[in-house]
Amino acid sequence: SSGAMRFDPPGGTYTDERERRRNQIAIQGLFAPTALFDGALLSSSFPEMNDPAVAIDIYKGDTGLDTGRPQSLFTLDPRMIDQGRLTKAARVNLRAGEDTRLADGTVIRFDGAVPFVNLQVSHDPAQIWVLVFAMTMMGGLLVSLIVRRRRVWVRLTPGPAGTVNVELGGLARTDNSGWGDEFERLTARLLTDVDSTETAVAQE
Repeated sequence: SSGAMRFDPPGGTYTDERERRRNQIAIQGLFAPTALFDGALLSSSFPEMNDPAVAIDIYKGDTGLDTGRPQSLFTLDPRMIDQGRLTKAARVNLRAGEDTRLADGTVIRFDGAVPFVNLQVSHDPAQIWVLVFAMTMMGGLLVSLIVRRRRVWVRLTPGPAGTVNVELGGLARTDNSGWGDEFERLTARLLTDVDSTETAVAQE
């Protein structure tokens, strides 16, 4: 695995604010659980922690911790390096227990590594309701796709000589194929017992 870490000098080391910012330390490197060296190039030959080692670049200068911007301790701002405010002080490979000393006397030591696991256990009782509502919504959508929706209007108005005018209208909201025959059958059923001299129907 690889990553970075930035450090602020301990309190009281530098009394001057500018001097303290110029002496911040950042370490960026690679961790190998089972070290395998090809010259100075470090890689890992096995995921178990049999022979841990690190290959690190040590930077010194202004790491940007005091800029006031929201940021992570585990990343380096490349702009600080490009501007020369953060310079590389050393590049070394260290096994567990080894250390290196910088020009100003600062000692960087790799003490070792401890295996750990990050677990998260959570309970969300609302998830079952979300599932129920989602399935209900999908069921409603499926029904709307399968069921053929129709609209039918019937208007009754008084006519001359005690007669009643019956007007029928229909609209197919989905799937117009076959709607004409359906409407005719429906009209016949509605007007079965009606004595009529004239029938007017409208369909869409």
